[in-house]
Amino acid sequence: LIYPYIALGRAYKRQKQFEKALRQQEKALALARELPESAFRKRRLFNTYTNLGTLHRKTGQYSRSAEYLKKAYDLGREAYPSGHEKLAIAKISLMTTNMNRQRFEAAREHLNDAIAIYRQRLPENHPELGKNGYLSRAKFARRIDNFDTAQQAIKKAYQTFSDEHDCSNAICIPDLPEIAY
Repeated sequence: LIYPYIALGRAYKRQKQFEKALRQQEKALALARELPESAFRKRRLFNTYTNLGTLHRKTGQYSRSAEYLKKAYDLGREAYPSGHEKLAIAKISLMTTNMNRQRFEAAREHLNDAIAIYRQRLPENHPELGKNGYLSRAKFARRIDNFDTAQQAIKKAYQTFSDEHDCSNAICIPDLPEIAY
């Protein structure tokens, strides 16, 4: 019964109906909390806390966002093995929320943690590291007006994509215009 609420919440989020999305995710959270203690329960709670954190960030409620995302990360450490992609994604979400809160040192720490997590299991030129790690580094650097670092991170991300794909255009790197300008 949890998944329909999560799916409906995501659909409302895509439609930018954040209040409706929050209500669906809160229903999913209530159901996840009722599950018996298990790794499955922790993963459901992880996903729901992550979704709630993202939605609260979208509505400008950064403190609540950080609270949910921290809970998600802590549960993720219990539910997933060290180096799991979901842990890195949680750290990227925490980075984004902290950037929005103007807490740049905390954001940098989360970013560095995320990249370290990716590097535990991925080679330096892996597209996933490029998309989620290096492009996040570029967004962070751009946000703090460090354009040289942003440009270097974009180039590094581009290399990871061009190693795997025909990237003769910017389609291979999502959000490139947003980051570059």
